[in-house]
Amino acid sequence: MAHHHRLMTVDNRPGHDMEAMMSRKEPTPTLWCSLSALLMIPIFTLVAGILAAPAALAATTTAIEVAPCEVPDEQPPRINSGDFPTGFGPDSWQGPATGKSNWHAAYIADGDKLSALFPDDAATLKVSDLASISYFTKRPVGTPAGRDWWVMIYTRPTGSGDCSWYKNRFINNYNDHTNEGSWTQYSTDGGAMTFNKNACGVGGEQTLTDLITNHGTELIGAISIQTDSGWPGFDGYVDGLEITLTNGNIGQVNLGSALTADDRYVDDTGGIDGTNSCLNPMDPCLTIQRAVNVACPGATVHVAAGTYDESLDIEGVAGLTINGADKATVVIKPTTTVCWGLAYD
Repeated sequence: MAHHHRLMTVDNRPGHDMEAMMSRKEPTPTLWCSLSALLMIPIFTLVAGILAAPAALAATTTAIEVAPCEVPDEQPPRINSGDFPTGFGPDSWQGPATGKSNWHAAYIADGDKLSALFPDDAATLKVSDLASISYFTKRPVGTPAGRDWWVMIYTRPTGSGDCSWYKNRFINNYNDHTNEGSWTQYSTDGGAMTFNKNACGVGGEQTLTDLITNHGTELIGAISIQTDSGWPGFDGYVDGLEITLTNGNIGQVNLGSALTADDRYVDDTGGIDGTNSCLNPMDPCLTIQRAVNVACPGATVHVAAGTYDESLDIEGVAGLTINGADKATVVIKPTTTVCWGLAYD
């Protein structure tokens, strides 16, 4: 049986009684659409007197530049001045002089760079939301086989079956890279970049499509670029990490020398040092020295009320400001040196 919907029009021309017309009761129809049917009716917007369907949100591209001093732990990379892949620059990163380097586009931790790249998506970003991942590397001529910067995907812990502070982690097939002397882009498009699970048991090679099939519901904890601690003096170059989501949003990471003076946070009650980058006020460091060590030039270290039994070495961090919550509640008790230049909010 056909459902007929009646539309009541209101004539507000002079001489018409608006109040009487609006108060007039329409006859009750003998048949109403069911609630479920009504809920299926699209919501429209009135634009210039014409009903229009809601517009889809436009995809966005967000680019950030990361400096070596923003590496949250391990060793900072060296700067490869004036050498970069097309679309990035003016510099790139070179492997560290000693040890290993890593940088994470992490959710909440390490400066919450995942949210910087995808402010509307990061909180609920799943493996199944990834459309592609790509990055550029350049291996100097003579680089030993099996050495290059790699990409690692970490998923967030769930409290059940977690490998560590992450649920799972997947490393890309960097050891298949053979390029020497020129920038080469590696991408999951077409399955050229694959991944292996390398914690809590080693899994077989998987394309991004395979990862989505097997781990699609897992939330992204971080997408990271790294080198190996067993490669002292590794000279390989890296730049241009790009992450594309299925909704069309793109996040680009330009690895350069620009210094970003992100604030750092310290609290002697509940703070933790370790590999903490001190970037999150909800996850502060325990000591002022740790915050100083990881701060970029020009940064401000915010010190919560408390007593800090430590000596401070602040040499080598240009333009550093240390702000205490209040001079009456922040007490620094140096053991060997005198701390100077503190400012109080």
